[in-house]
Amino acid sequence: MTLSELMAEDARTLWATAQALSQSVALAAAPVSPRPLPPLLFFTDPERTPRPWETAARLPAGAGVVYRAFGAADAVETGLRLREATRAAGVLLLVGLDAALAEQVEADGVHLPERALSSAYALSGRRPDWLLTG
Repeated sequence: MTLSELMAEDARTLWATAQALSQSVALAAAPVSPRPLPPLLFFTDPERTPRPWETAARLPAGAGVVYRAFGAADAVETGLRLREATRAAGVLLLVGLDAALAEQVEADGVHLPERALSSAYALSGRRPDWLLTG
């Protein structure tokens, strides 16, 4: 087997495992959001993933991306490229902490760090269509 074939097999195994775990959790927990939680989330980082739209385009449909801009100067531009890639791939796009940026790039929701979880209730009232994670 080539390296590429091994990596593809590993990706299929990871996806199948993530789906099985997601289904197990769904059976045990009542839904708290109108949107289901993706079984696999890819978290970006401006330093480690400078072109996150490339990875997002290769994710399986049903996965999700948490775009963490960390105040980057090109946050809107990167977010819009991510939005384009995630829509084409059938992947959800969440923006880390920044609801204004999430609105600008037409994200599917927001991911809140632990320190900001107290804002979830107010945010869900303003945007009941969004998926909120923390």
